[in-house]
Amino acid sequence: MLTRISYALRETWVSFRRNITLTGAAVVTSAVSLLLVGSTFLIQRAFDNL
Repeated sequence: MLTRISYALRETWVSFRRNITLTGAAVVTSAVSLLLVGSTFLIQRAFDNL
C-alpha cells in the first residue's frame, strides 16, 4: 500500500514539473474562483446586515 502511495506521489511530482505552465494556470484559476466565491459571500453578508 505504501509503495502505491509513494508511486502516485512521485508520478504527480514528475507531472507537475513536466507541465509547469499548466500547473500554474490551474493554481491561478483555482485561486481566482475561490476569491470570487468568497467575495460573493462577503457581499451577501454585508447586504444582510443593512
